[in-house]
Amino acid sequence: MSVWRRMTDLWRSRETRPLAPEKKLTTLRTGDIVQIELAEYVVEAFAAFNAVRSVHYLLKDGNTRRHLVVEQGEGLVLRLFETLDGRLDRIDEIPETVEVDGVLYHLESQQQSPAWVEGPMHLVHGEPVYIWNHQSDDRRLFRVEWQNGKTWFGLGRFVEEYDARIVAGT
Repeated sequence: MSVWRRMTDLWRSRETRPLAPEKKLTTLRTGDIVQIELAEYVVEAFAAFNAVRSVHYLLKDGNTRRHLVVEQGEGLVLRLFETLDGRLDRIDEIPETVEVDGVLYHLESQQQSPAWVEGPMHLVHGEPVYIWNHQSDDRRLFRVEWQNGKTWFGLGRFVEEYDARIVAGT
């Protein structure tokens, strides 16, 4: 009997097993490690905005937290942000032109999408999020996300796709 069992185990071991799906910058999950411009970050949380085909990741490297926004279009557009302290009482207060630290930012896009959130983040799962993307003449970025009276502000820059890679996945 043990000979038959060994033979069947040999046949089973030769069967192809499905491979894990390849990790992409648009499919990261909490616990994954990503390297951006030679700094390694752990994905602490993420929010997917399916209506606008983008994902917002909260990244952590020691005490440093960054936000990576990956948008899918003809190619990937990567934006890396730092949180900016601020307050916004009403959604209609966001102007088309914003000046922050002497830099003038112009409204590039305004979007709305429900958020699908995993992990501790400033957004709530399932609720609509209003997003404003501003850009300066020298390609610096200013982003506002508003959901249910809570606001997140980010100052950032574009990151080239070749400067970001996945180090390890869950």
